[in-house]
Amino acid sequence: MSDSQEKGFTFLEMLLVMAIVLLITSLLPLFLDVRLLKYENVNGFHHIEWEIFVQQLKKELNESKQWKKSGTTLYLEKFTGEQVSFALYQSSIRRQVNGTGNETALQFVENVTYILANRGIFLRVTSSDGKTYEAFISRLF
Repeated sequence: MSDSQEKGFTFLEMLLVMAIVLLITSLLPLFLDVRLLKYENVNGFHHIEWEIFVQQLKKELNESKQWKKSGTTLYLEKFTGEQVSFALYQSSIRRQVNGTGNETALQFVENVTYILANRGIFLRVTSSDGKTYEAFISRLF
């Protein structure tokens, strides 16, 4: 028999090290400045709000058989017969169905322009902080 003095980690020591590493890793985000979650604009809308508004308008447009505009109001007539409108009201764009309701689709808006095309709508929105956002929203079919 040989008396070997091999040095190494035991299973218990490995578990202890893993627990410490996991604890430090889980606390790491608390010490970092996470800029993605910070809301920078107080007087204007955030770019995520803009993306959500464009996606909502795209969904409404795909469910519509025809659309028209009147000034700063966009009217979408759905296949079900409902009329959905997106109108500039004070400093926000509100969505109404058949002239009822008051759902805020986008806030901190100074001006909105809709340019109708055969296969979609060109949208230009100026926020209250002076930035201009543009998108072309097309139909899938």
